[in-house]
Amino acid sequence: MLETIQNFESAVGPAARDYPLYVIAPGSAAVAAGLLVWLGGFGIKRILMGIAGAAVGFAVGYFVIGRGEILPAAIVAGVAAIVAALLDRVFMANFVALLAFCIGFVILIGPHITTENVQVESNASDATAESQENVEQPEAYLLDMGDRFKGALSEVPVYKWVILGLITVIFLGIGFVFRRLAGAAFFSVLGTLLIAAGLATLLLYQGAAPLSRAGEKPWTYAGIFAGMAAFGTIVQLLFCRGGLVKPATKAEDEGDDTEAGTWKRRTH
Repeated sequence: MLETIQNFESAVGPAARDYPLYVIAPGSAAVAAGLLVWLGGFGIKRILMGIAGAAVGFAVGYFVIGRGEILPAAIVAGVAAIVAALLDRVFMANFVALLAFCIGFVILIGPHITTENVQVESNASDATAESQENVEQPEAYLLDMGDRFKGALSEVPVYKWVILGLITVIFLGIGFVFRRLAGAAFFSVLGTLLIAAGLATLLLYQGAAPLSRAGEKPWTYAGIFAGMAAFGTIVQLLFCRGGLVKPATKAEDEGDDTEAGTWKRRTH
């Protein structure tokens, strides 16, 4: 899989340098959003679930229902956003399972995606290509990779798919049973992923190869990722509304003051 990532970076790099706005703007936005979700996503979970529901609904409405029409996609996106915001606990559990599936997919299925079964028919070695050709090259790369992806997945052993399915079901149950812990961990991991994606995008503009470097030292970057995810989870459980520490209500404060006053009067 490392060779596939290196080929992708070599294809996207020239276009990123020729069109910096298309790289800097989304990369910076991903880092900013990642910081918010990493340390405070659990406190605004309904808003984030609504945004996620709108994104998923728009994709379904545009590609499946509307077949390229904006109006059906917008209607489905609005309905999905409202439902996701109202049923945030249900959607959060499903997103926890989806995130676990994606991470498990990279770990279990990723090694089977190599340059032997996902080949790219592109002219990446042509250093004199024009800017427009550089923009079209990543698009052709992704299209060709998508066409060959099914062939790569067919080589994955069945037991790995079973393990991946069990992991997904287990985390779905965790999302429903341990809602606070699972929610805080979900937003922390998601925020860390957004930060990493944004930084990788910005580094591509600088001509670096962040994904290749991470692939060369996977355990080092995995440890950094796990540390950030754990820190974000603890912060959100302690300080976000709905975490482990619940803010005292006005009635509780008045009750505490009354008990304290009563104790003082008895001692005097």
